[in-house]
Amino acid sequence: MLCLQWSDINFSKNTVTVSKTQSRGDNARLLVQSPKTARSNRTVYLDPKTCHILQQWKLEQRTQLLQYGFNVNQGHNLIFANENNEMCQPSKPRKWLEHTLSKYDLKHVTVHAFRHTYATLAFEAGASIKSVQDQLGHSSYKTTLDIYTAVTDKEKNEATEKLASYLNF
Repeated sequence: MLCLQWSDINFSKNTVTVSKTQSRGDNARLLVQSPKTARSNRTVYLDPKTCHILQQWKLEQRTQLLQYGFNVNQGHNLIFANENNEMCQPSKPRKWLEHTLSKYDLKHVTVHAFRHTYATLAFEAGASIKSVQDQLGHSSYKTTLDIYTAVTDKEKNEATEKLASYLNF
């Protein structure tokens, strides 16, 4: 997320291309590299509302960058940049999340937990195993099912109802 650029988003197709990842090099320098697996290199589909929010952020960010004298006409500006228009530190999303959790007195979760939540809710909504596997960039559907999903109360109840219906109870 922290090395995504506006050129990675296709607003007409509602997609984002994930083709790089952030890591640390010598002397804790931030580096941009290819994802760890070929499968992690992917196009992720976004819902129209998320694309709309990103378009609004792009306009707001553009205004802010212009005020600070940055060139906004280059297509490779970062989507989530720091105040110097550079890559944020890897700890920044965790700090954003902790601030929000504290502000609204919410249960502690990690940033990575959102991937698990996405997988679980996507399945509950009826998405296929393969589509969720593809969105998350997993090489095996078993990783998606065994590690990233949880059975919700709704799904437990649905299994019972389907069996009762099948048995004609």
